[in-house]
Amino acid sequence: TGQAYAYNMKGWLARLNLTISPTTTAWFIYDTGQTYYPSSDNQYTEYWFRVAHTLARNTTISFNYFYGKGPTVQLTGWVAGSPPTWTWSNQEYMKFYRVELTYSW
Repeated sequence: TGQAYAYNMKGWLARLNLTISPTTTAWFIYDTGQTYYPSSDNQYTEYWFRVAHTLARNTTISFNYFYGKGPTVQLTGWVAGSPPTWTWSNQEYMKFYRVELTYSW
């Protein structure tokens, strides 16, 4: 998940792992910084959160939340005979929840 940056960035990442009970764990990731293309003022931020609970042997349910905001590009002005215009802006590019039920054997 997340935005792909061509390693033209400077930032930091923090991760917190939690053991809530013997059957429930969680982690939280916060990633932030700046990219340097097309300019040096492109702030990005991502949050990733997950809670997993073991329901039975080899069976886990998890709740996930992902959020990302950063430099995105929009192609505008595409008209036959004229070049397109690339517009960079700092926008939300991902925000979704996911519930997973995992069984392994």
